[in-house]
Amino acid sequence: MKSPFKLNPTLLAVGLIPLLILSSCQREQERSPIAEPEQEIAELAPSEETVAESPTVSEETDATETTSKPSTPQKSAEDIRFMAYNVENYLEMSRYVNGERRVTTKPEDEIGALVNVIVAAKPDVLGICEIGSIDDLKDLQSRLRTAGLDLPHHYHTGGDDPTRRLALLSTFPITPHEISDPLEYPINGSKVIMGRGILDATVTIGDNYSLRLLGVHLKSKREVRGMDQAEMRKNEALLLRHHATAILQEQPDINLLVYGDLNETKNNSPIQIVRGSGNDNSHLEDVYLRDDRGTTWTHNWKYADIYSRFDYVLMSRGVRPEVDFKASYIPSTPDVSEASDHRPLVVTLTPVDK
Repeated sequence: MKSPFKLNPTLLAVGLIPLLILSSCQREQERSPIAEPEQEIAELAPSEETVAESPTVSEETDATETTSKPSTPQKSAEDIRFMAYNVENYLEMSRYVNGERRVTTKPEDEIGALVNVIVAAKPDVLGICEIGSIDDLKDLQSRLRTAGLDLPHHYHTGGDDPTRRLALLSTFPITPHEISDPLEYPINGSKVIMGRGILDATVTIGDNYSLRLLGVHLKSKREVRGMDQAEMRKNEALLLRHHATAILQEQPDINLLVYGDLNETKNNSPIQIVRGSGNDNSHLEDVYLRDDRGTTWTHNWKYADIYSRFDYVLMSRGVRPEVDFKASYIPSTPDVSEASDHRPLVVTLTPVDK
């Protein structure tokens, strides 16, 4: 029996299109991962200030600098190799494990990859962001020693954030410096203490050489209720600049490196604030590092597939002549992507007695 109704082919096609689109969207949603709750640094909140730097050769790179370099350049016995590294939550925290949320330490596979990255670079001094307690630091120190890298001296410090701290591990003795001025700033009529503070220490190499280090981990791009996270980061940058200026005014020729996760790209004001005026003796120059492919990114926000440069080593004019730029680089060994959401920075120095 034939149907009394005739289907118009054009109308049928038009009617099926929305259904096909809806079905496709539903399948895409089923494939999409469920976003985990925001975590400090590890999961960036989208921000208009975030400027993604895709993993391609920088526009600032000239023909000589684009030449591929070995992933771990060699250094002489007299050289000093400094590594700055955000080790991504080397601490106890709430994490997803087999689909369930638990309070646990950094996963063993990530720790193993992290140790491999550090040992491959063979730093003499390691500046760390996002370490947890002193026990977490000693755990990392012990694992590195077992893997063949002995950094016997350590320093552990931080600010108002009790969870994520700053630290140094070093072949050489470390002398911490007390910061007398309060690291606080006003916002909305309230005083806010700098979250991770400033690590200030001197590493002494032999009888005639020392290196002053200022380590920081500026406010993340995670929003804070009742405050502007970008303004918080800017104020923390001002505190760091004030402290660095005081040091450089007292000792203009000092060997000083300022390093860490600044949570900003180089075109934004916090980076410009920390660097200071190019005409001033307290100016800090960017050690503009690349990997063996010529790329400069240091942070990968995997959820959004965004590559950015958030990590820096800045140098004083006193230490600049000692920086071996050819032996300074961003490691790109296979374990880097598993170890942390950040890539480390390596700066090699050839000491000169002053």
